[in-house]
Amino acid sequence: MKKMGGNKSTGWWYNPRNGDATKIGELDNAGLREFIPPSSGVNNDWILVLDEQTKNYPAPGDFNFF
Repeated sequence: MKKMGGNKSTGWWYNPRNGDATKIGELDNAGLREFIPPSSGVNNDWILVLDEQTKNYPAPGDFNFF
């Protein structure tokens, strides 16, 4: 996490199967952290998205911000 810019990140699990994003929360950018996807097994792909909190990016998959 220390490689991230700023002091905090916003974490998301993005589901590429249906385009939904689930917010993990606000995370401190320090130390090590383990991320476990919401589900596992065949056809359960997840993408972990970590955004620098100060950038105020929208949820992954939200293309209505343009």
